Amino acid sequence: MRNIEHPLSTLHHAHAANIGCATLPGTCGELFQGLLDDQPCLVSCPIDSFATARVAVAPSSQRWRSDQAIPKTLAALSLATSQLGFPPGSEVVIDPCLPRGRGYGSSTADMGAALYALAHAAGQSLDPADAARLAVQIEPSDGTFFSGLTLFAHRAGER
Repeated sequence: MRNIEHPLSTLHHAHAANIGCATLPGTCGELFQGLLDDQPCLVSCPIDSFATARVAVAPSSQRWRSDQAIPKTLAALSLATSQLGFPPGSEVVIDPCLPRGRGYGSSTADMGAALYALAHAAGQSLDPADAARLAVQIEPSDGTFFSGLTLFAHRAGER
């Protein structure tokens, strides 16, 4: 994960909110996928192509929104708000550099980048294990929440 700075003008309510930015890599598939102790797991192969998320946190907001069709990302942010106590957000913008629906882990990258951006906007940290557990509640996910190669139970959210 890398924190990056972006112009705030792309978020509609940037003047009334804290802004967080983060990126998460996509994958080119798995180096390993199978069972370990009867638990489905994989090792993702991260690539040098990233999803970038910009998140605005506004305490007066009651729900997440985006002009983009990113229902999984919005669901992950809502889980982070309810399960981890992060402040409610107002808006999220994803700059995807990953092809959609082609096995590059774009959903995982979008969700992860948005979750880390939320933590950044809230002035808090987010443990990769917590981010992974949130994401797998939405769908099985890659292990790119963790730095380096990680053996990851992509359905249970454990490494």
